[in-house]
Amino acid sequence: MHRKASELKRDKMFSKGREYGEAIHLADKDDLRGGATFYAVMKLKEGEEIGYHQHVGEKELFHFLEGQGEVNDNGQIVHVSPGDVIMTPADGWHAFKNTGIGDLVFTALIIRSEK
Repeated sequence: MHRKASELKRDKMFSKGREYGEAIHLADKDDLRGGATFYAVMKLKEGEEIGYHQHVGEKELFHFLEGQGEVNDNGQIVHVSPGDVIMTPADGWHAFKNTGIGDLVFTALIIRSEK
């Protein structure tokens, strides 16, 4: 299957009524069938953040493509830049903040935890 960039679903992300970035879905649930539930490119504008949250019954893998940021990975603050990878364990907590100039861009893959 081939999809052009113009065919990918794009969602604006909002918190408290304010837009803070965009998710570009690389695959949907039907494409992912099985263990994965979400695969997208995430973009956070300068100074924007995704608050501390948990995915119950899921783990996540993040690959940073552009920009500079800060990730709270289960209470540990780490600085990220292009090429870095973060793996949040099942039921883990995480948050993201763009601390650089320009967009912070990363892929996000959510995978169901094995019981």
